[in-house]
Amino acid sequence: MTGARELVVWGSGTPRREFLYSRDLADACAFALHHYDGDAPINLGGGPDISIAEAARTVAEVVGFRGRLVFDPIQPDGAPRKALDASPLLAMGWRPRTDFRTAVAQTYRWFLDFASEPGASPGLTEADHARGAV
Repeated sequence: MTGARELVVWGSGTPRREFLYSRDLADACAFALHHYDGDAPINLGGGPDISIAEAARTVAEVVGFRGRLVFDPIQPDGAPRKALDASPLLAMGWRPRTDFRTAVAQTYRWFLDFASEPGASPGLTEADHARGAV
């Protein structure tokens, strides 16, 4: 953590996005392999969509960011909503098990345990760690 007093988030924070935790995605893949035999592609999703502002606040809380989130409406918002129509998958009975906050917390814990070690992640070098880039 750099101790920054504020973090700028691009856009207004109002667009909504659907997030799916990687373990839930793996579970959805296995479920679809065993339960779906249709010809049409099937979307693997089904988590609730949340606003970018909600996502940013959740990430800030999980990582312990104590500064202020500043939304920059000059920057683009992108599409107002990005979410998959996973109704066929949901109709077969599959549901994601991991809520967004838990997924962020588990991912952050993994990062602290593994990816923040020098050389543990492609793209992170000793120099990155030396200058506090992680």
